[in-house]
Amino acid sequence: MDETRAVPEGRPGEAPATAAPAAAPARPTRALWGLLATIVIAFGTGALTYREANTLLARPVRASAATTGATALAGHQVPPAWIDEFARAFCSGDAAFVSSHVSGELDIGEERIIDAFARRTWDCASSRYLGSATNTEGQHHVYVMTGTDNGEQWFVFTVVNDKVVGID
Repeated sequence: MDETRAVPEGRPGEAPATAAPAAAPARPTRALWGLLATIVIAFGTGALTYREANTLLARPVRASAATTGATALAGHQVPPAWIDEFARAFCSGDAAFVSSHVSGELDIGEERIIDAFARRTWDCASSRYLGSATNTEGQHHVYVMTGTDNGEQWFVFTVVNDKVVGID
């Protein structure tokens, strides 16, 4: 049997002209710099805040609803008892409780709050606490209200001096 081996053209020890050039090793630092630049840009444009990044990057710790009365998704947060009662009263349309715990522009009187609850186009079956944040405008407590149709509405109750001064 005759075995013939093809000898590549060119100089000895050189790769054949038809062979692809050797690829440079991957540079993981380029991907790392790209990720870092993306995060910095997201913070700079306001698309990502420290609180959101902390929630996204950290492993959330979920407290048992049975032991805390509410579930906090972003850590060990538990709302003050009165704000949890306020959220349930807001959900159920208890104008007397809501009226006694608001101030500022929201302090419009119980009769007008009753009227506002009567004109509300959504119904609320339950409320769920998500977490809170504090800044120069006050404490902000975030709740999700779930309707009987399982639709959700999110509310942020802004608190100053143990009174709700804003509902967003």
